[in-house]
Amino acid sequence: MTNARTILMHRLKVSLALTGLILLCTALIAAPQTSARCCTIYFYSSETNINNFSSLKAQFDKYLLKHGNYTFQPFSDRETFEGYVNKVDGVFLISSWHYARLEQNAALEPMLVGARGDHSIQKRVLSAKTKLAAPSALHGYKIASASNEKYTRDMLRDMLGPDQNDLLNSFKILVVPKDIDALMAVSFGMAKAAITTDNSLGKFERINPKQFRSLHQLAAGNAALLPIVIAPKKRDEDVTGLLAVIEEMGATIEGGRNLKLLGLDTLRWLNDEQKRSLQP
Repeated sequence: MTNARTILMHRLKVSLALTGLILLCTALIAAPQTSARCCTIYFYSSETNINNFSSLKAQFDKYLLKHGNYTFQPFSDRETFEGYVNKVDGVFLISSWHYARLEQNAALEPMLVGARGDHSIQKRVLSAKTKLAAPSALHGYKIASASNEKYTRDMLRDMLGPDQNDLLNSFKILVVPKDIDALMAVSFGMAKAAITTDNSLGKFERINPKQFRSLHQLAAGNAALLPIVIAPKKRDEDVTGLLAVIEEMGATIEGGRNLKLLGLDTLRWLNDEQKRSLQP
């Protein structure tokens, strides 16, 4: 009897031990696996009027996650975006003019620049359908732009001069999705003038040469680099890997398609001359 009881107790202990082992193995299998730190592309630009940020993020995430633990985070608000610039878990895709205005730029380094075809610079041009003696003749009229209102007024101030406050304040800004839409708005009389890039004017000439010939350029801004990618000066291999993925995007069909949503064909490493032009 005692032997039987001893054997039973032994079997029970073995059974409990096996059950515990099975539960432990199951828990280990079911537990989430530790992954590498996620690196993010933080994007903000007032130069483009993007309506669907969730769709933009979804398309970029789909591409980036195929190449590593990378994600894309666009912002519609400048102040909110700049609150993330101190982070070191990613890179930042911004307008070249914005980089010069960042208080945190001492800890950041410009790495890549956008390109359209072979060009990495652009100029903003103010065009009107009516031939005017001077931009002052636009006083009180509507100006079409694919950028938000604040940035449009900043561009106009750079073009026309800070002493033209009365003229600048008189403008009404019509925000449209794309530069081509701004030029079409002028052609159809929805706006008196449009502020666009010189690249967009070239496209408009090819699309509709007759309407292009009716436009008159009133003023132009200084040449500036297209959007740039900046990264923390102190970066790890995850951030370095993300930079490499971004540089290769334009060479792939899906990556190139995503970049076109931002008005770019590719992103290239900055050369020394371009880096010098970004210095304050």
